Parts: sequence; C-alpha cells; structure tokens
Amino acid sequence: MTALHRTAARTLSAAVLTAAALLGTTGIASADETPRIGVVGEEMWLTGDNSGCSGAVHVGIQNNPAVPGRVTVTLTSRGMNAVGPEWDRNPICRNVVRFGWYDAIAPFSHEVAIPVAFGRGPEAPLRTDVVTGSGLNLFSITANLSKGVSYYVAIP
Repeated sequence: MTALHRTAARTLSAAVLTAAALLGTTGIASADETPRIGVVGEEMWLTGDNSGCSGAVHVGIQNNPAVPGRVTVTLTSRGMNAVGPEWDRNPICRNVVRFGWYDAIAPFSHEVAIPVAFGRGPEAPLRTDVVTGSGLNLFSITANLSKGVSYYVAIP
C-alpha cells in the first residue's frame, strides 16, 4: 500500500468514526440533545432593542429519530440587563434570532426567523420546530449585533 493509499484510508476511517459518533445515539426514540460538532460555542450573546439590552442565551438542538428530518431549536435566556429609563419601565429585550442551515439540497442555504423577547431573569426555553431534512448539516444561529453559535449536525 502506498503512502497516498494509507493517507486516504486514514482519512476515510476518521470520517466513518465521526459519522458513527454523530449517528450512534439515534436509535433512541425520544427527543434528546442532538450530538454535534461545535464550531462556535453553545452560548449566544444577544443584544436587543431596548436601551442596549444584552445577555447570554443557551442554544440547544434536539431531534427525535422517530420523526426524521426535523429538529427542535431551544433558546434559553440566562437573563438580560440594560441601563436606562426605557429598561426600567419595560425590562424586555427583543431581537430576531436567525436559524440557518446549509446542506446539499438546492438552494443549499435555508433560514428561519425566530422572534424573541427575554426579560431580566433566566427563563424557560423557547422552542421552535424546524423541518431541515435528513443528512449532514451546518447549523448557524445568530441575531443582529450578536455573537452566534454554529455546529455540524447529522440529522436522521
């Protein structure tokens, strides 16, 4: 076996092991956190429209193998904060979170807008169901003036 063949075999083996790790938990018929390879973290820093309000939002992706091609995006606010009379009167931080995914289906780039309104304290997760189709996807979740998150995910 030549050096080129050995390198190709190692690369293929690594790809197979990665796919097996991503798909290994899909035999469970319940909605669990989807295995993913994170590119840019799991916490999104959100800046909103009220007195420069901002705070951290945890992003989660769940899927149920019994319902292929669908994911549930969860956005869990850790609490927002701002300074100003508008914030004191109405402590709600609004923005539009964009959930995008890139796959092998034309036009290759897809997006769903998720309006959010978070208050001062931690909150229950905001859940949005999205039909993404099955396969390997690159998910990107971000908002205007915000640090987003990104993952590679295999959806059954």
